[in-house]
Amino acid sequence: MNSIITQINQQLTIHGYQISKEDFNKLKQELHHAVLHFNWVESDLSILNKIITKFSESSYLNQNNYLFLLQGIIFCYYGIRSHLSSSYSDEIILTELFNQFNSHGELNTELAYTTIQSLKRR
Repeated sequence: MNSIITQINQQLTIHGYQISKEDFNKLKQELHHAVLHFNWVESDLSILNKIITKFSESSYLNQNNYLFLLQGIIFCYYGIRSHLSSSYSDEIILTELFNQFNSHGELNTELAYTTIQSLKRR
């Protein structure tokens, strides 16, 4: 786990902050909560790395709010994932979710709905 945190922090340092082991554990807990809520199976924690790395590029995330926003994004990602077929890769979903998040700057159910609709139109 420490190597995952180190890898993530290399990316986050570029944006001026780092994630603590405690915050990483909170994000893991949110992932497990989302997986249970949406009746999904996830055995690979690399999705956390993908989410954190992707969304660290957003100007909406900073040292003061990143944990709260990333927890919401994780839950939103699994909500979206549960409505799409497996033909949509993590990268495609995360890219569209990122684009929608940056366009609207809000984390809410509308974000998930807009992202799903945008992906289904492709």
